[in-house]
Amino acid sequence: MLSKILLLAGALDCLTTVVGVLFFGAEERNPLMSSIVTSNIPLFMAIKISATICIWLTYVLALKTLQTHPVNNRKYTFLLKFAYGSIALFVVWAVINNIWVIVS
Repeated sequence: MLSKILLLAGALDCLTTVVGVLFFGAEERNPLMSSIVTSNIPLFMAIKISATICIWLTYVLALKTLQTHPVNNRKYTFLLKFAYGSIALFVVWAVINNIWVIVS
């Protein structure tokens, strides 16, 4: 479930950012991405989607590794899910903020 939330939130963040910047005059607040989004939308989208896929893939592979390891690792599984859950919440917050900017 968490992996699907990560993918969906990342994709929605990319989409709402592009829509907000192109059609509603929004600004990208990430200083590393702000110049890219205004000058090269395809590159911006490629970076955002690639980052989302990399984050998702590291979560899926780390969880699979923890689940197949013979040692009792509930603590590490909890920490992994907590860390990636925090990332997912942050990205969901970014999407909500983007939508708020668009509708305001």
